[in-house]
This record gives sequence, C-alpha cells and structure tokens, in this order.
Amino acid sequence: MTNLTNLTNHGGMKQISLYEAKTRLSQLVEEAAAGAEVVIAKHNRPLARLVPYSAGPDARMQAIGAWKHLVKRRVARPAPGADAAIADDFHAPDPADPLSPGFQPCEKGTGG
Repeated sequence: MTNLTNLTNHGGMKQISLYEAKTRLSQLVEEAAAGAEVVIAKHNRPLARLVPYSAGPDARMQAIGAWKHLVKRRVARPAPGADAAIADDFHAPDPADPLSPGFQPCEKGTGG
C-alpha cells in the first residue's frame, strides 16, 4: 500500500479513510487477497476491516459452530407403541365437562 494517502498504522494493521477505500477498492482487495489486513475508517473512527478470505472447511465449521448454541438437535417423538396407550374412550364426551352434550349438573350442596 505504498500509493495510498490518508494511511495510518492501526495496531499492526493499516488504516485508510472510507473515501480513499472507495476510490482504491480494487487495489485494497488485491492486497487483502495477498494477506494484508486493512481497517477502513470514517473521521478516524474504525468502521470495517478488510481481511483475506479463507474458504477452507475450518472457516465454514467456525461459522456453523458460532451458531450451534441456537440449534436444538433433539426432536420429540412418541415412543414406539405410544398410540396403544391412548384409552379407547379418549374422544368420548366427558360427562363432567359443562360443554359436553351429556353434561348433568350436580345437585346443590353435593359438592361434586
């Protein structure tokens, strides 16, 4: 990056203004591909970092690993034969349910 103006050293990385980065983006991308890291700043405040791209499986696994705490792998499934455990009258009307067609209110004072 010898031809870049507004270039400062930022913690071992080169810092360039946003305007300069826009005008020399192709050159910056080539340098990043060669291994350079560039900080792009606006009014001397760092906004972004241009780094070399790595397409190896390690990079992909790191990206997946960063989200693994958000993924639930267990899927709830009924146990084999669980359907047999449902009573035959499961769907029959409940006589104690006031919305059931066969509801019979209990008499006053019987508590039931």
